[in-house]
Amino acid sequence: MMQMVLDGLSSLGSAAVDPLWRPLLAWTVLALPLWALLNWTDRLHPNAEYRLSQILLVALPAGMGAVVIAEMMPGAPHSPMLPARSLVVLPAIEASTGSASSAPWTWMHAVGLLTVGALGVGLFQLGRFVLDVAAVGRARQHLEPAARPSLQSEVDRLRERFGVHRPVQVCTSSDAAVPMTLGGLHPTILVPDRLVDATEKLRMTLRHELVHIRRWDDCAQLVERLVAALFAGHPLVGRLQVRIAEARERACDAAVLNDGETPAGDYARLLTTFADGASPSRLGALSLSESPSSLTDRLSAMRSSMPSVLSSRFALGTALVVVSLGLTLGVVACSDTTGPSFP
Repeated sequence: MMQMVLDGLSSLGSAAVDPLWRPLLAWTVLALPLWALLNWTDRLHPNAEYRLSQILLVALPAGMGAVVIAEMMPGAPHSPMLPARSLVVLPAIEASTGSASSAPWTWMHAVGLLTVGALGVGLFQLGRFVLDVAAVGRARQHLEPAARPSLQSEVDRLRERFGVHRPVQVCTSSDAAVPMTLGGLHPTILVPDRLVDATEKLRMTLRHELVHIRRWDDCAQLVERLVAALFAGHPLVGRLQVRIAEARERACDAAVLNDGETPAGDYARLLTTFADGASPSRLGALSLSESPSSLTDRLSAMRSSMPSVLSSRFALGTALVVVSLGLTLGVVACSDTTGPSFP
């Protein structure tokens, strides 16, 4: 029985080296310098920090997918880690009455065991992700449109003002501690009842949420959570997901303030109002709720007058293309999928 387990681990390790572990190691080596740069510099525009962090995360599944495609292409050489099968004739082994000696533990067994652990963690987190998506669907069924037609009219007016093409519904709830957005093809903005009579706070809140919707941050967050669930065993992936969530809010703040209709002081006081609130983590919704440390970073970014790098669309677009291609092609090259084969 033990021998069968060891053989299974060895086979799994051998099968997972090329499609999983080598691209994962290559992505880690390539991503660490950019991760260090994002942590070190404070001159990046919030939107540039947000998009570069997203590219850094998405490059992991994209690079692994490119590796698989490269190996499936006609004429692709065999990887040196997985040589072609050959017929080996083993000498006959006579049965003995003594106990059979177990095969020695090799590093390939360790790779197989590590693969089992990574798959287990990934499947568990993927199951939680599916449950979270189902929780959003159930929450939508219990929401009712805002009782005041003027509130929906204000959302429609701001939606046209911000160029949001998706239909957006607004709902009020006495149970909601903070404003939040439930995304999808038909996003829903959930507003606490106490904001309905606070005209200016309500308007700033709606602008914040509509900027998220205009930028498709809700759908991006869904993809990020899926990638983070699949690669939950990698410590850098979890750190990167947290960084993306924080950078997303700073980028949204910058977009709201750049509109010119929201005073920075009033907006900062609005953020402080919801600093102690918390959105239901099970919903995975976009919200104004932030931890104290993240709130401090957001307020500091709003007060910063330092010139931002990659603030123009052309410069940011060029940087995103270069970084995404560099990471993806780098993962393929470092994985030796196109390298020479060895006998």
